[in-house]
Amino acid sequence: MSDLGALIAQLRADGVVEVSSPMKCGDELPAALRELYEVTDGLYDPAGRYFLVWPLSRVLAGLDGPPIGFTAFGDDGTGDPFLIDPAASVHHMNSIDAEVRLIAPSLEAMLIGWFDGTPLGADGAPAGSSGLQR
Repeated sequence: MSDLGALIAQLRADGVVEVSSPMKCGDELPAALRELYEVTDGLYDPAGRYFLVWPLSRVLAGLDGPPIGFTAFGDDGTGDPFLIDPAASVHHMNSIDAEVRLIAPSLEAMLIGWFDGTPLGADGAPAGSSGLQR
């Protein structure tokens, strides 16, 4: 099992997220997202009642109009999307002013930071009081 797969399994075992059946997808997604969807079809946060990682059908529909070069794959619970770039870095987009900022160097780092309560910054390290938090 990959590190990302092990992380998802642990989050599920801890009852932090609800995990759906795995999905198969082609090369249209960055490798990190393909790996995630091979483990689960989205991550639902029952405490916040939203999909941190959207089901694959929503991602593939492309309804959320991410900036060129990014794939939108989830949101922060307020509707502001998470984006992944071809290098697998994770970004957050403010839907009011369309500002995009880097929050983690990888999908795994973003998920770990989100669920352990660590504010996410540009390098995945603690970002202080101005960082993005769950």
